[in-house]
Amino acid sequence: NDAKKHGGQINGVHVRILMAYCKDFMKDVEDFLVAELNPEQGTENSFGKDEILELCHDCETYLGLWDAAFAAVHVQDPTEEDCNRAQLIIDLAMEQHRKLKFSVTPKTHGMEKHVVAQMRKFAGGLAKLIEHWVEHYHQIGHGYDMQWINQPNEERKAVIRSNREFTFSHPEVVKRRDQIINNIKRKTSEAVV
Repeated sequence: NDAKKHGGQINGVHVRILMAYCKDFMKDVEDFLVAELNPEQGTENSFGKDEILELCHDCETYLGLWDAAFAAVHVQDPTEEDCNRAQLIIDLAMEQHRKLKFSVTPKTHGMEKHVVAQMRKFAGGLAKLIEHWVEHYHQIGHGYDMQWINQPNEERKAVIRSNREFTFSHPEVVKRRDQIINNIKRKTSEAVV
């Protein structure tokens, strides 16, 4: 399960709490790590106090930027100014993301390259849609991951998935699929009677 691989019990609600209290949280982490420093055990690969302080500050900045980015994309009926502000904050968050050497995931890529265009495209913005979309993506994402688990090439997986999503969203394909499902349901209910 991807959730276990990437944080276990930490979900969207927990992450929002973490972002909201990032300053206090990172100060606690910083204090703990500095207190655990053992000067007698130092090696060239160990973090010293200065590196710990810098990393904790960078993480606090990162969490604060994402908190601001999520708030910016949740604006109801966004103006062009709101959209430009959201993109600026997302760009700053992604700059920090790369500074910390985090992988660019499909979610962060989507935020960086596509979410502001979606804010502009949909009347009313994404305020009500985004949470449902993220949750839906979580639910179907695991299925896709399992379906192509043996495909080692991530780029090939992305192309396969994109092609399938495009195909299965075509109105004629959707109509035909619904007809097949209805026929199966009818046959099943007739067999039960």
